[in-house]
Amino acid sequence: MPLLTLLFQSSFGQKELFGEWKVNCPFELADKSSTTVCNLCPIIKKDNGFMVQTFEMKIEKDEIKFNANNLIEAVKYKWNDITKSIEFDYNENNYQFKVLVASYVAKERYILKNKDGMLLLLDEK
Repeated sequence: MPLLTLLFQSSFGQKELFGEWKVNCPFELADKSSTTVCNLCPIIKKDNGFMVQTFEMKIEKDEIKFNANNLIEAVKYKWNDITKSIEFDYNENNYQFKVLVASYVAKERYILKNKDGMLLLLDEK
């Protein structure tokens, strides 16, 4: 296992995140009757409850462009090459995500995980 970690850390960098992504927001079961989701994810109130919407984001060299409901907003971010993490401020909140890679699928899938364990699943557009 240490060898795999070493190979990943030496070969993965910020450039792998450059591009356009469709972002999915998985739920975490909080208890028997409720769930939680990352607060970056758009939530729409429906007659019979709530719906978490996917959104798009484009990661470039020094900024992220969020596209939710055709409203595009760009923010600067910081990349930490030691921890393989990304940090940015969006809608008056600070976000810090560790970048994970799932390579069990045909294409590598990137997952952003915050300190609370909330996830964002990135699918290449």
